[in-house]
Amino acid sequence: MLEFIKANPVLCIVVCIIIIAITVYLIRYRQDILKKAALYAVAKAEEAWGSNTGRIKFAEAYTYIKKNYPVITFFVSEAQLSKLIEDALVSLKEIIATRESIAKKEEEKLATAPDLPATDE
Repeated sequence: MLEFIKANPVLCIVVCIIIIAITVYLIRYRQDILKKAALYAVAKAEEAWGSNTGRIKFAEAYTYIKKNYPVITFFVSEAQLSKLIEDALVSLKEIIATRESIAKKEEEKLATAPDLPATDE
């Protein structure tokens, strides 16, 4: 291997540049994949563990992302991944609040809707 590097230094540099470019692309422009994965992982952990188990849910979401996206997460720091999971939790809470709000409005509409007359058939 060392002989190959010594014999082909330009090729090795080009390969390294390509690998770095792909990595930067994945991290910068495909971070939406990680965001979606984090939201999915947080939702699944929330569903599985319920309330008052924040550390367990965080660990499960963190492990899911590291396991399913090892190449991308290799270049993402632990702090960045933690922030990503925390942001996903905030998004999940917003989604749940929106759903509950819509459901409540629908219930109010049904409660205030006039009764339809009975039809004889």
